[in-house]
Amino acid sequence: MRRLADLVVRWPWAVIGLWLAIAAALPLTLPSLGEMAQKHPLTMLPGDAPSNVTAKKMTEAFHESGSDDLLLVVLTDDKGLGPADEAAYRKLVDALRQDTRDVLMLQDFVSAPPLRAVVTSKDHKAWVLPVGVAGELGTPRSYAAFRRIGDIVRHTVSGTPLTAHLTGPAATVADLTVAGDRDRPLIELAIAVLVLIVLLMVYRSAITILLPLVTIGLSLVIAQALVAGYSQVTGSGVSNQSIVFLSAIMAGAGTDYAVFLISRYHDYLRSGVDFDQAVKRAMISIGKVITASASTVGITFLLISFARMGVFKTVGFSAAIGIGVAFLAAMTLLPAIVVVAGPRGWVKPRRELTAPFWRRSGIRIVRRPAVHLVASLLVLAILAGCAAFVRYNYDDRKALRSSAPSSLGYTALDRHFPVNQSIPEYILVQSPHDLRTPRALADLEQMAHRVSQLPNVAAVSGITRPTGNVPEQFRATYQAGAIGTLLAGGSTLISDHTGDLNRLVEGAGTLADNLSHVRSQVDQLAAGVHELENVFSSAKNQYSGDTLVKEVDIAAQLVDHVNSLSNAMGWNFSAAKNMFGWMSPVLAALRGNPVCDADLSCSDTRATLEQLTGGRDQADLDAINDLSHQLQEYPDKRALKASTDRLRHALEKLAGVLKSMGLDQPGGLQANVNGLQSGADRFAGGSRQVADAVAQLVEQVKRLGAGLSESA
Repeated sequence: MRRLADLVVRWPWAVIGLWLAIAAALPLTLPSLGEMAQKHPLTMLPGDAPSNVTAKKMTEAFHESGSDDLLLVVLTDDKGLGPADEAAYRKLVDALRQDTRDVLMLQDFVSAPPLRAVVTSKDHKAWVLPVGVAGELGTPRSYAAFRRIGDIVRHTVSGTPLTAHLTGPAATVADLTVAGDRDRPLIELAIAVLVLIVLLMVYRSAITILLPLVTIGLSLVIAQALVAGYSQVTGSGVSNQSIVFLSAIMAGAGTDYAVFLISRYHDYLRSGVDFDQAVKRAMISIGKVITASASTVGITFLLISFARMGVFKTVGFSAAIGIGVAFLAAMTLLPAIVVVAGPRGWVKPRRELTAPFWRRSGIRIVRRPAVHLVASLLVLAILAGCAAFVRYNYDDRKALRSSAPSSLGYTALDRHFPVNQSIPEYILVQSPHDLRTPRALADLEQMAHRVSQLPNVAAVSGITRPTGNVPEQFRATYQAGAIGTLLAGGSTLISDHTGDLNRLVEGAGTLADNLSHVRSQVDQLAAGVHELENVFSSAKNQYSGDTLVKEVDIAAQLVDHVNSLSNAMGWNFSAAKNMFGWMSPVLAALRGNPVCDADLSCSDTRATLEQLTGGRDQADLDAINDLSHQLQEYPDKRALKASTDRLRHALEKLAGVLKSMGLDQPGGLQANVNGLQSGADRFAGGSRQVADAVAQLVEQVKRLGAGLSESA
């Protein structure tokens, strides 16, 4: 500390020039805090916060926009909503859907007609239009998107009967941002005024007052530039709260450090020490106190920077940087300024006015320390006890005036809609099993009922109570009544159809009797079929089906040949008969002729003619000739052929039928008849069993009807 004091006292202008150079260079080389607030907006909660995790799970489960930046557009018409209002509503919905940059989600009854009942007030004087705004809640991007959406709403609704109010979390945070921007200059001005008042009361000198203000101003400029640079390098978020808090903490710390140093400097001057030695001794004596104070405060703020909540985190590191800069300015810049201004009489001490008071207080405390200790602890305990009356409030609307636009929107919303209907709190229930089963629905209803009994819970809506109350249909009494009605209806239905049931029993009995009669007929048929099979078997033994068909086929071919023969016989047999007529005279001429006897060829010819003449049977030739004439004189030789063809085809079909009946195999027909007889027996027996079962069933149904009537 002594070396630092010697350096400052020896080179005051160099120290002041260095500070001025840094204050001028850093803002030129580093971005401003406002730019960093837009580039690195503050995230209110960490990504693994339970509410954020739940919101992400809800987004994944229900496939909706994950934005928690919700804007509610409340459209009211005190005269009642009409067609003109709905036309304006539809126009607004179309305009918002076209703004894909700023609007992430829109819940309207134009695209989802079932939502009409939800977004319309019971008095039919208001609509609420939920809009998902782009950007994280509280960030500059979100604020800019909110501004543009607000312009669209005001432009669309202008000139219509509707009155538009913008409310919801997005509007509330936007109003808080506007209020913060408007209040920040006032806060900084109030800080400066209070510092001036304190310094004026202590030093009663305008020049002495300006020295701490100059030190605080330069250190604030440098600290803001360093915080912006830290945000640029590390990507840490910057908020309006951190900017305001940085100004306040540096003003307070800078004032404290200046009062410490200047007061001790005045003490040394009053004791007769020259100006430079007074500065050195003041730095050496009070520097340790300032160092200890800055260290404790700075470390505290650094620890706050490890907080997970965004506001505390950004305030922690920015305040720690501010405390560090304020400490360096108090230990270098302010002493250098005092070294330059002291010899000129600008920091001359005034007459002490409060010294007697502090002297007397010190004497009393030393004389009676226990009493003063108890009194001090009592005062501190009373002040600390005020914390018991703290009532934490999570309603951001309380931080705004009732005249704020979002507050007016909430008022309109509360006037037309139930409490928190548009901005409810959500409970996400997950299960590895299906939650639509009766047991799961019962568990959900039990949970909803218990939650509704908690204090400050106005209503609970869910799958088992969509309107906030358990539907009448879900109640046990209603279900019992519904079941009773159904039971009574069933009993009445059975009673009204008793005649039909009786007819069913009679019909089943009649069917069984008729099937028994059919079984008797089948038995008689089996005996006749047995005799028929014997006949067919004997016929088969004499003429098998294939042999008979072949013989008929041969007969048909014979008829064809006979027809052809008849055509030829008409000429051939007539010529043969004429030939025998001239053969006798020739043979008579050759007999006894010596020439013929000498000629061997003539002798052979004569012998042949004698054989033909000797073997001729005139009666046979005449019969064949008559047959030829009869065949040619037959009127329809084609009809005879067609008849034989039909007979052949009929015999082929008969052979096929006999094969299908099993007559081509020994015992085949009898086996089929036996199968038919067995089936008839089973059918008749089964029909009787069915008839008995139907009778029993009808009796049970009648008893069931009586039981249903009693249950209803």
